Amino acid sequence: MKKYEHLQTDIIITLGPSSNFYGVLVKAFLNGVRIVRRGLAYGTLESQADLLNMIIAAAQEVGIEPCILDDSPGSRARLGSEVIVYRAKIGETIQLFLDTVEVTRTKIPTKGLGRFINHLQIGDSLLIADGQIKLRISEKLTDRLICIVEASGQPFRPNRSINFPDSGVRYSCLTEADVDNLRRSATLPQVKYFGLSFLEDPNDVLRAKQIISTTNPSSELKIVAKIETKRGIINLNEIAKVTDCLMAARGDLKLEAPYHELLSNQLNIINTARRYNKYCIIATQLLDSMLNSLVPSASDITALGYTVLCGADAVMVSEETAIGEYPLETLKVMHNIILAAEKLKRRSNFLFQTGLME
Repeated sequence: MKKYEHLQTDIIITLGPSSNFYGVLVKAFLNGVRIVRRGLAYGTLESQADLLNMIIAAAQEVGIEPCILDDSPGSRARLGSEVIVYRAKIGETIQLFLDTVEVTRTKIPTKGLGRFINHLQIGDSLLIADGQIKLRISEKLTDRLICIVEASGQPFRPNRSINFPDSGVRYSCLTEADVDNLRRSATLPQVKYFGLSFLEDPNDVLRAKQIISTTNPSSELKIVAKIETKRGIINLNEIAKVTDCLMAARGDLKLEAPYHELLSNQLNIINTARRYNKYCIIATQLLDSMLNSLVPSASDITALGYTVLCGADAVMVSEETAIGEYPLETLKVMHNIILAAEKLKRRSNFLFQTGLME
């Protein structure tokens, strides 16, 4: 593979089963990737350490400084790791347990659901697998939620996230696990960024910075505020004042806030980042159509190009490189789209012609 032409927009790659290979990472570095994301919700401390060592070794081979974004999961709920892969029928009854259970196809263990149970009511909807599965709560017991399946676009799978669009829950940032992750990351010089998931309160950013300075006073670790809820949007300006970076985490944002507001929310995050001179990342589902295809959809091409034209500093791929069939081909396509958009931006002075920076 030939070296890519230099881009102004950074590409952030997420490691996963498709890309957790030394050779793949070396090729990604050779072709323009400079930031690697470790999703700390997955794996063990040992496997995360192995990833760190692989990133360092691959960067050294290419002759660049390793730059890692550690992404901590926050207080979200997920399906358990023992879930049986099963595509439910519409109208079927599913039980979501707060703790361990003798697992069947319709008796599903969860992780973290207990933190939100008091905010959930009968009749509330739950979205799973990026909204492909929709459940409606029909009964609420002390140890489980009994739900009716209203949409079943994908099978239930282990570790898939759960969203609560109807409940108005408050997400708490910096769980005990997040604090532990933050302290470890602050001791690693290769980790340059730390993502706080479901950030809604600017005080959590200040608390995170205090933890960093206490753990390692010489650390230059930068906080990435992941904006992915309605309350995060409401508090965006106050968050931007104290954080180092803003991320539009679009996969959850389109579920936690009205989906038709995603475009305006993304533009708001980009413009707010520019107003406060903060690094801005647009993340998730940038080239979702390439999960199992060598050719991107027309909508993905134009949406990614538009994101670049609007002034994002970085774009981050998640499943496309973590579990997709064509991680390197995805990066090549992404590079070509970004390059074309940057040339258009320089040629037409796009931002000011459209008034997006007003």
